[in-house]
Amino acid sequence: MIDVSDGQFYIFPVSDLHYGSNWFNKSVFEKWKTAFESTWENKCIYLLGDLLEFSTTRVNAYESNMTTEDAINDVIDLFEPYKEYVRFVASGNHEVRGKKEFNLDVTKVIAKQLGARYTRNDFYDKISLNGSDFIVYGKHGTSTSKYPDLAMKNFKIDMGNVDANLYLQGHNHFAEFSQKFQRDYNGGYMKSFVFTGHFLDYKNSYAHNKGLTVSPPAFFRLGVNNNLNVSSKKFMGGCKV
Repeated sequence: MIDVSDGQFYIFPVSDLHYGSNWFNKSVFEKWKTAFESTWENKCIYLLGDLLEFSTTRVNAYESNMTTEDAINDVIDLFEPYKEYVRFVASGNHEVRGKKEFNLDVTKVIAKQLGARYTRNDFYDKISLNGSDFIVYGKHGTSTSKYPDLAMKNFKIDMGNVDANLYLQGHNHFAEFSQKFQRDYNGGYMKSFVFTGHFLDYKNSYAHNKGLTVSPPAFFRLGVNNNLNVSSKKFMGGCKV
């Protein structure tokens, strides 16, 4: 649990770096570093999967520009300066692929090196803000859609049996923020739903070839105040189409 007695708390969810891919956008990650380092108040990081491309002889083998070993080491190096802020590292479908084909759990390796908690599936985390509990639920994600609004609608439906204040999900490469009011005995509270974005260029990529929705590389900084209200700031890179 994180305990914050006063002031705003900031959450940086990161997913879908696909480090090692030919389409990894380094400049957007540099923008993420600047945003994180310039946020001086209380903050944390959640890593939500697909941190590296993880190619095999059958999948994406010719779309990577480094070995898996180098990609793992580089991803660890990227977050090493911020390891004290990393709360969880969750597996994405690319990391799961490596576990299935090579019995190599990349997520566990990265989590151990960063001193963070590891999960192959989902996680809950609790932040205490001025004595009130704020619950975060996160996972990489298992489904997607060509349309962000439809994907968000399905996300909210899927989360109907999960109780939290903030829901984080990667996988679909959208960067979207949505809220809905939940009534309860005390009147009610806002639930916030976030698709956490990605760090890839579009042109000539898998998404481009499949005719998927043009989604510029982007990430969020989420702010939580003492009233447990969530605000969002989206940082975007240029979309090469």
